[in-house]
Amino acid sequence: MQPSIPAPAPAAFPLRAAPRLRAALSAACAAAALIAQAYDARRGWLLGPSGTDARLSIHDAGRTGQLRRLASIGTRPWAHNMAYDADRGIAYLPSMDDTEVYPADSGESQRHFTADSFTVTALRLREARP
Repeated sequence: MQPSIPAPAPAAFPLRAAPRLRAALSAACAAAALIAQAYDARRGWLLGPSGTDARLSIHDAGRTGQLRRLASIGTRPWAHNMAYDADRGIAYLPSMDDTEVYPADSGESQRHFTADSFTVTALRLREARP
């Protein structure tokens, strides 16, 4: 039996582009810089890291596709992406140290990432139901 995949956040999927998918099952708040998501069918979890908030959010997708937040775990800042090993329940979140540089002419600030600062944070996620 194929697991059902929960509907994406409304802002992430233009429903007008897919007329047969007009009904959203559920929506959950997502912070800025949410780039990657992973679904764990065995646990029924939807995982999403947010780089600017430095949090990994875990939602229970449930059998009906309704999303309920289970946890929010602190990560390194700017850990936008993620690889997830569902067999072991380990999330890998890469990030780099950075500096925000403000130009002298009052232009827009720029992020400069520090060489040789690449870090991968590994989080082993345990099943815990409230």
